[in-house]
Amino acid sequence: RVFDRKSSDDEAQDLELLLAEAPDIVGLSAYLWNLPRVVRLVSALRQRRPELLIVIGGPSAKGFDDLAIDDTRPDLLVVGFGELAFANIVRAVEAGELEQRIDQLGNVVHYPGKTGPGVQRSAPLEAQASLDDLPSPYLMGLVELATKTLYVETDRGCPYSCAFCIESTASPKVTAFSMARVEAELRWALERKMEHIEMCSAIFNRDTEWLAAFVELVERLDPGGTLTFSGALY
Repeated sequence: RVFDRKSSDDEAQDLELLLAEAPDIVGLSAYLWNLPRVVRLVSALRQRRPELLIVIGGPSAKGFDDLAIDDTRPDLLVVGFGELAFANIVRAVEAGELEQRIDQLGNVVHYPGKTGPGVQRSAPLEAQASLDDLPSPYLMGLVELATKTLYVETDRGCPYSCAFCIESTASPKVTAFSMARVEAELRWALERKMEHIEMCSAIFNRDTEWLAAFVELVERLDPGGTLTFSGALY
């Protein structure tokens, strides 16, 4: 079950939504703007469901220790691409072999004993040349959006190394979805009468040939201009 929560949603409801599902595993995505909220949720989950396996991923997962409440931490942090690592975690739990496989999960940091600053890290997963192997949660029907905005990810990473940004810190430096994948998600948006597309890319206009092809794609799919777009330009 996927919950697409907004920053304006009632924070107290986060806990109740999760508890109502009676989950065995909870995965939370931590970003700069929601990390304090995630930390508070982990603390509340520990109090209500101490046996629950809690996994934190997302760009700000490594910042959890800086904000941890009463030394309360998740069981696992996923640092780097999370899709395959989280799937590995679920398979290991299903097999009852999480502890035995902990060092083979990939991109995972764990806390022996669940508390305290000491951590151990598994070997990183092999870098992906293409992101098309990662299925779209939209196309799979896993997410129902409450807004008219769709977030379309075209690539991950950045070839540059600006000190103020973390986009270039993961390996590989840049990896991308194919234009066919981007087209499939734009078609999904049009079929559901979405109004706005937020392009998730730190380097949206780095490749002029790609950008020209993207503009041609949009003009072909949406000649009436029903969709608006925003993105970060280099």
